[in-house]
Amino acid sequence: MELKDKGRWAVATQKHLVGKRIDTIGLEHFDKTIIAGKCGRLLARIRQLGIVEVRKLYAIGRTIGIMPSELERIIIPTIEENTNSILVKRDADGQIIEVEEYIPSRTAVLELTGQIWGSTFPKPVEFVNFDSLDYSLGLPRTEVEQIDYLVSQGYPEEIVKLALELQISFGLLGRQEAEYGLREPILYNEYIWGEKAAQIYNAIRDLSRRQREQLIELLEKVANKQGYPVDSLDQSSEMFKLAKKTGILDITGIRTTTGAHKQFATTPQMWGTLSPDQLADQDIFDDVKLFLDSIRYGQLYTDPRTGRILSPIQLLRALLRNGAVGPCTAIGTDYPLVEEAGIVSIERDLSQPGEQYIMQMKKEDVVRTVLDVLEHQTVLPLDEPYQITPSGIEYPGSFISAEETRSREPEMPHPVREAYNALLTNLRS
Repeated sequence: MELKDKGRWAVATQKHLVGKRIDTIGLEHFDKTIIAGKCGRLLARIRQLGIVEVRKLYAIGRTIGIMPSELERIIIPTIEENTNSILVKRDADGQIIEVEEYIPSRTAVLELTGQIWGSTFPKPVEFVNFDSLDYSLGLPRTEVEQIDYLVSQGYPEEIVKLALELQISFGLLGRQEAEYGLREPILYNEYIWGEKAAQIYNAIRDLSRRQREQLIELLEKVANKQGYPVDSLDQSSEMFKLAKKTGILDITGIRTTTGAHKQFATTPQMWGTLSPDQLADQDIFDDVKLFLDSIRYGQLYTDPRTGRILSPIQLLRALLRNGAVGPCTAIGTDYPLVEEAGIVSIERDLSQPGEQYIMQMKKEDVVRTVLDVLEHQTVLPLDEPYQITPSGIEYPGSFISAEETRSREPEMPHPVREAYNALLTNLRS
């Protein structure tokens, strides 16, 4: 697993476990992951700020649940010792005065987080947690399949079973018992499949090995290029029809002012550790898909003579940097739906001859999210950087963490319950 993937799972796990009491039984198995996740979230928040004096550092830390003492004694020293991403200035007594950051990108934040996690000697359960979460990005599977896969990766079966019980207990994985037509319990990623898990598993359980391989191949093809043009998929295949019917693929479309209509496919994996029903503004879910479809249309179908998009990533970076892109003719014809949704505004450039238009950004969070998808094929679980203003700190509106809102007080896993009872016996004797 690459460093950035380890970093992504560390941040996602930490955000999911936010709100758990520190004495919650079983939480100790995620100790290094929680620390690395907090480090990653702090790095994400201070990125682009340059020098951050300690008062503002405390304020930023508090918003992600880091108390000043933890910041000074654990988080900053951990980042300092395991990366070259910050330079800490201290007074004669060793107290932090300011921190200067050297963090070039969001991807670098994830890589640094993964580096921190790997350097702090995580427990075996924490390794299994990451591999299990990564494996759960695929289709819902039986509990036996999940265990067999993790054991095949070299983990002892008892560690695998403990890790899965903890994941289920803390809601990191969903478990559906052998009911609703299921022959045996299944495990699935709640953020991706949610209530559809049993329906999807029932739809695919009797597929032949070849059919399952074809379905996974289709899923991976789209997941590796979210906003995949449906024209380029075999729409007559049984696996495409099954994926569309069950929600394994999400098909959306756009129409231009010239009457052109195209459809694009995404997978639930696009949202990574987020869920459309857990967003601060639920409309952003549809806005993101609409804007992604529109950008893909401009890349693949717009007439080159009127302004085809050569690099969607460079275009969105320019839109975020400058607040506007253009002029060109296609902006006035190919993006009516994103204008209606208020994601951008379209204005004619009167300084240019002919029908040429400028696109101005209105919903920065939508544009940033689509850029994430284009660059990483998923929405990253990172917080946006803070903006320091003369009046203090401003935090741009974005997602409410799905991990935080879905997190629930866990039931105590059986192996942990036994250990806890043994501990009580020892304390009482």
